[in-house]
Amino acid sequence: MKTTFKVLAFAVIIGCTLVGCKSPSGTHTHTWSPWEPCAPTPATLVSEGDQERACSGCGETVTRFAALPIDTGAKWIEAEGLITGNTGNYTLNIEGSVGKAGSATATFGATPSGSLTITLKGSGKLYLTSQESLLRMGANQTLIIDGPVLEGLATGQNNATQNNNRAALYIETGGNFTMNGGTISANTSSSNGGGVYVSDGGKFTMNGGTISGNSTSGTSSGGGVYMVGSTSEFTMSGGTITGNTAGNSGGGVSANGTFTMEGGTISGNSAPSNFGGGVYVSNSGPGTFIMNGGIISGNNGATGGGVYISGTFYLVTGTIYGSNEADPALRNTNNSGTTAALYKGTTATAQRGTFTGPGDSWESKANLEGSISNTIKVVDGELQS
Repeated sequence: MKTTFKVLAFAVIIGCTLVGCKSPSGTHTHTWSPWEPCAPTPATLVSEGDQERACSGCGETVTRFAALPIDTGAKWIEAEGLITGNTGNYTLNIEGSVGKAGSATATFGATPSGSLTITLKGSGKLYLTSQESLLRMGANQTLIIDGPVLEGLATGQNNATQNNNRAALYIETGGNFTMNGGTISANTSSSNGGGVYVSDGGKFTMNGGTISGNSTSGTSSGGGVYMVGSTSEFTMSGGTITGNTAGNSGGGVSANGTFTMEGGTISGNSAPSNFGGGVYVSNSGPGTFIMNGGIISGNNGATGGGVYISGTFYLVTGTIYGSNEADPALRNTNNSGTTAALYKGTTATAQRGTFTGPGDSWESKANLEGSISNTIKVVDGELQS
């Protein structure tokens, strides 16, 4: 039995009690009340805890451990206010469809000392209602995405009347972003970075989830992910970057820093007017691409359908599909020449090999040709037939 006492007009629940269905047949369509916090660890909008809800028809009660749901823009604003200016760990549970204004500065304010970690969970959607970034993380701040959809700004989407001017998710110098699940999608940007922008000194780790349907326009690069500066880092061990488009170069990823691919898939992206449908590695920074796992397939670029190298490319293990692949859906394609799989600029470095020794020194086994049309498959530095 559930014990309660009343203070003013509020019922305070002592303990979460699970009560079975009391309807005569034992089954019926439940009409649930909103989730409410309960002891011993009451949930809030920004922290996980115990909650329960009851059916008004039969009295059945169910419980769960999670943060209270953020399902309106007003609740997002309330949660943001509880976090801004503080340090520590917070969990936000996105449910339903939640709109928020863009952030031109760090979304949760500055963190000059200590650290701030925000984890987004839930099955809902957080979307932009105005220009700038949906979420922007500053120095000493970490964002972890486990579940929800993050949706950008594009004309005609969610009643928007304009495209965006910034990446959907922006990592400032000293900021960190870990993507374990969820989706970053549907952002049309007039500047570099459609889905994610990683500043010099920022770090992005992708373990799962999807970055899809984002784009940059004009001379802007990095439809899915854009990295700027030699100390920007992006490590991809899982997940998918797909269906993104760059107005300039790097339909999937444009790397000026260090991009390490250990798994996952980069597929179906395009840079139809310039370089690197899947991945573009710039000589500004300069950019370095280390591929030690994963698949690059089905991308299109004017030159370098799969990968375009102006900086440095170290290939340990991985597959970059080319024009000779039996399955057309896997083929990377280019608009002219013989660069479907890979193009290497005249001053660039592109090699296959391994990292050895305690200092992970690079040991080259062979240079990669400047223009490669056919599929490239490498395991531990050795070319596979």
